[in-house]
Amino acid sequence: MSESTDHPTSDEKPLRLGPKQRLATAAAAILVLASFAFPLWYLHLKAPQYPETLNLYVYAYKFEGSGNPAIDDIAEINTLNHYIGMKEIHEEDFSELSWMPLALGFACILLAVAALFASPWALISSVIVLSFTGVSGLASAYYRLYQYGHNLDPDAPMKVPSFTPPLLGSNKLVNFMTYGYFGIGGYMLILAWLLSVVALVFYLRKRAV
Repeated sequence: MSESTDHPTSDEKPLRLGPKQRLATAAAAILVLASFAFPLWYLHLKAPQYPETLNLYVYAYKFEGSGNPAIDDIAEINTLNHYIGMKEIHEEDFSELSWMPLALGFACILLAVAALFASPWALISSVIVLSFTGVSGLASAYYRLYQYGHNLDPDAPMKVPSFTPPLLGSNKLVNFMTYGYFGIGGYMLILAWLLSVVALVFYLRKRAV
């Protein structure tokens, strides 16, 4: 009587990540780790009285000015905010600076595990974590900007209409042009996410064959 072929034989093994997929996840892990050294997003304010612009650089774990010894960017921005009735910017008010480094660190570990051990589950988990972190970070950033521009003190020295500082792009308020852009760290995270998604797509295609 012939042996049934309805069940996989002992020689069959679950598919693992291929060399190219492991290389992509390794590169993604390096990009996520490197993103800590660069701003994820930045805000530039230009006006005639500030020819060199005021700058706010947002990292995964801190805020920073341009480092110009002649002027403290963040303190100057807070002075301008007070003048129009906007709340001052302080790191301790942003819980994102606490959870985002943990989320990115976890994603980096998952990507490293996927690369070292060819683990598809680690890759899938890393894509989920990076996607959640990216969407949550952008949504939180937009909400913060909206809150800052719409909860203005009615007793402020200067009255301005409610507005939302740009997350991406520019707007004008009085004689200030404000520009919001992704920083190098932000582009690194986008590229890391794309690499991990491409690696996952190719793994799933391989699995389906």
